[in-house]
Amino acid sequence: PSWVDARASTAQVSVADKEAVERLKSLERHLELAGEAFSMERRAVAAQDDTRVKEAELVAGLLRTQVTALNFQMHQERQDAQAARMRCQVVEQEARELRASTERDAGELSRLQ
Repeated sequence: PSWVDARASTAQVSVADKEAVERLKSLERHLELAGEAFSMERRAVAAQDDTRVKEAELVAGLLRTQVTALNFQMHQERQDAQAARMRCQVVEQEARELRASTERDAGELSRLQ
């Protein structure tokens, strides 16, 4: 009878529906797992980025310290050079005075002779 065929068709549709629902549930679970994996990967990348930023900040801090030390050293060297120039000027002045004194002494000596 046709009602038996209809029941068989309904049973087939019911089985097909159940299989489709199971496939949908499986796909949803795969999608959830993929989303979780993506989130984990995104967090890992963010953590790596944070680490890189912290490393860059440390390097920048070290470079700033080195620049400060070099600036201080350069300042000290400028001061040392200025002091050396001043000592040189004093020695040159003393040499001029000694030369003048020697010339005066030589003049007096020649007059006395």
